[in-house]
Amino acid sequence: DIRVLTSCARPITLVKKRVGDRVENIVGNIGKNNENRGWDIDRNRDKNNDEDERNRLRTQTFEDYLEDEILESISPGLDSIGLYLPYGAAQYILFKHLKTDAIISTSANIPGEPMIIENKDAFVLGADVYLLHNRKIVSRCDDSVVIPYRGREFLIRKSRGYVPLPIKVGYKESVLSLGAQQNLTSSVSKAGLVYTSQYIGNAERYEVQVALKNATEHLMKLAGVTNLECICCDMHPGYSTRRYVKNLEEKYGINAIRVQHHHAHAVSLMVDANLSHDERIVCLTVDGAGYGSDGTIWGGEVLDATMTDFERVCSLELLPMPGGDLAVENPKMMAFGICEKLGIDTEILKKEELDFAHVLLKRAPLTSSFGRVLDAVSFFVGACSERTYDGEPAMRLERYLSRGEKLSEKRVTKSRFKDEFKVEMSVVSGVRRIRTLPMFEKLIKLVKDADKVGDEVTKIEIAYNFVDSIVGAFADSAIERARSMGIRKIGISGGVSYDIPIVEMFRKRIEKEGLEVVLHSRVPNGDGGISLGQNAIGGYSLNK
Repeated sequence: DIRVLTSCARPITLVKKRVGDRVENIVGNIGKNNENRGWDIDRNRDKNNDEDERNRLRTQTFEDYLEDEILESISPGLDSIGLYLPYGAAQYILFKHLKTDAIISTSANIPGEPMIIENKDAFVLGADVYLLHNRKIVSRCDDSVVIPYRGREFLIRKSRGYVPLPIKVGYKESVLSLGAQQNLTSSVSKAGLVYTSQYIGNAERYEVQVALKNATEHLMKLAGVTNLECICCDMHPGYSTRRYVKNLEEKYGINAIRVQHHHAHAVSLMVDANLSHDERIVCLTVDGAGYGSDGTIWGGEVLDATMTDFERVCSLELLPMPGGDLAVENPKMMAFGICEKLGIDTEILKKEELDFAHVLLKRAPLTSSFGRVLDAVSFFVGACSERTYDGEPAMRLERYLSRGEKLSEKRVTKSRFKDEFKVEMSVVSGVRRIRTLPMFEKLIKLVKDADKVGDEVTKIEIAYNFVDSIVGAFADSAIERARSMGIRKIGISGGVSYDIPIVEMFRKRIEKEGLEVVLHSRVPNGDGGISLGQNAIGGYSLNK
């Protein structure tokens, strides 16, 4: 989206790779209003010739669709690359003297640590050349990262160029909220405006906790807030921000409100969309993890929500996470837990790993996370067997879903696997549960058959229809709830809602039923928006 890329905010803009794209083509297209068509399988082929299309695709792999090896090396296995234009004087000078159309950049920050602000700290990177400045950095502010989608932006990282512009709310009290654990931000309100900090990082490290404190104090100073009437944080008892919360409670003499993670996601969307304090929304909140009211790990939830309360309507079947966070870092652990539940004998783990894995399985926390389901699907279909960075399994799976979407539009997949993943539902404690284990049993069998003949395209179709069936069940539950309660708006929030094929699956179903789809545009879909949702819940609760 050229409009986003060339805006004054100058964010890093994620754009799809396209068939035949080369680096020079992408650079040349900046400034032209080209339609972003994603994976365009063959524009000249007869769309109705489905069998020929399928046979042609079976003989090809993803690499056949990327004629430029440089593009694939920039973001291996992913469906998009990030583009940015120079936004500082030093960059303009550097780009001019390099005398090239484009350069490949990566972050100079150490993974898991706050953004480097001291020149001396940069030297640990071991680079050949350093371009430094003698100006002191007072407040960290990373590059913003966005995904253009249907005339709006999904903010992955809301930072430089976007903060600290405030968002209007319907309460006047001064509320401070401290976000979650990952993709941390804080928010402070004053006189009907909420100011959200720049992206800070992941709170496991002490250095990030210090950065959170500094950024929050800086934000309060900018907003002119000297006293607080409410403090909000995530209800997870083990989050690293709890120590800071306790210090704030003692300083201001008030008890913090512990906010449920996915309720905060839903309310962040409501505030983003300018919904009034007395409106309700049915919201699909899908992400990797959030501490649930019942003590399990949530992440695939349909909520009927207001600004101050919510009811859980539908969720995914609980699955084990052997090793807890180990299952997040290693998708084969999720796959192992699923196979053990199904009684399927596989060779996922080495013999020397099995005894310990079974110990972990006995003590495994349970999760309804859609993010973990996507990780397991990614592993089973061969999209990602080992995670090397945050979100990699689901991000690599997104390429399969994009391809599957294109195949579906050509009516290749319509009848092949559409009926293979019929969703079974159960009801547990008044909450509808989408049973994923029977679907995984079918998926594993189909993938095994495809592997025998080396049919990669079939695995794309399997993955697409598996995910599409789950999203369809979510949408059906949301639509049913909305109709029964007279609600016209249905939304989607959480980290999984950055996955464009999944958003498209959901959006089309909701709009087909004549209901309004609510999407993010000013607030991050993921945990970067949690602090704003918490703030609104706290502020409106004071006026309840």
